[in-house]
Amino acid sequence: MSRTSRVSNPLLSEHFSELNKLFFRSSLSLLFAIIIWAFYVDNILDTWTSIITPSSALSIYGPYDWLEIRWTAILILSVVSILPIICYEIRRFTLSGLTKKEKIWLNSYLLISVLMIPFILYVTWFISIPEFINHFSRLESIDGINNRYDAKEIFSLASGFSWIIIITFLSTLSVSLINFFGFSEKEKSYFSTRIFLICGGILILTLPSVFEGIRVTIALTSISIAFLISRTSPRVSLRRHHLNIQNLVGSSGDSQRIALLDCSCEGACPSLSTNQISGGSFLGIANLSCKALCLEVEEQYSLMQLANTENLSKIVITGCDGTPLPFLMKNKLNKIGTNIEGLQWLNLPANVSEDWLNKSLEDYFSDLQVE
Repeated sequence: MSRTSRVSNPLLSEHFSELNKLFFRSSLSLLFAIIIWAFYVDNILDTWTSIITPSSALSIYGPYDWLEIRWTAILILSVVSILPIICYEIRRFTLSGLTKKEKIWLNSYLLISVLMIPFILYVTWFISIPEFINHFSRLESIDGINNRYDAKEIFSLASGFSWIIIITFLSTLSVSLINFFGFSEKEKSYFSTRIFLICGGILILTLPSVFEGIRVTIALTSISIAFLISRTSPRVSLRRHHLNIQNLVGSSGDSQRIALLDCSCEGACPSLSTNQISGGSFLGIANLSCKALCLEVEEQYSLMQLANTENLSKIVITGCDGTPLPFLMKNKLNKIGTNIEGLQWLNLPANVSEDWLNKSLEDYFSDLQVE
């Protein structure tokens, strides 16, 4: 029998197509912003240098320094200009698949970022750095000797700080979205670690020479800030341990897509350990766990969302047979073609061995084969 990969899911293919359009629109916006700022960047740089008094104290010593300054400024201005567009596109792409708490967090983070990043960069470029240079110019002034400063080094200090802010924003957003997108615990750890390593590596390799000696410290600080902010995002109520869902065929010959939900029923039901849930894939069946599906609204919403996006035909609950679930939830699952079955582990003694539980699952799914 042929194996059906998860990417063949039409809904998932549609999501990838929409994600591709998101990147295309964002790239197109960036290109337009670069073209527009290429005509106005000289005025911006003139305004910036005039704030550093006296502006005649600034010099450019390298033959290609002006080109580097100009195009770096164009890139920074363009990224900041399209930041609202990027945030809107990300919000538009992700919002339909998030719970209420996740929507509130994402909207708040994107709104704060759109407002604060331009503000922080403006303060840095037009207030902090000019004031810093002017202050030390007065302290080191010697009668009869004019101070001269390398404009490229001052510009590198400001642009490097801008780059740190942008990378920290992107790494925080990326890790937070991974928490929202329904990856398993192992996948979350895998992708989050690599995002932090990539962002830290980018900072270490691309920060200007003016940051020499403190690049690693800056990278670690940026990663730490991103990690702490991402930790404020809502914890996913329905834990996804294994989501490599395959099309399966049972004794009836019908194709099925199944999820196993290990519900502890507020601790009243025997439950598998996390390692055993993560390790037992059961031929491409989604392995999930929750605290009390019949009581927790967020868990109910997450399960309905997963059933819809993954085209689940059956959800097998370990604790009960689904009778205690709210009528509204059962009605919605029925409309999308998802049936609920149960193993009734709630009736078992609390000290039942996990070997018995595993054997029970193996017997239940013994007639299934990958399509």
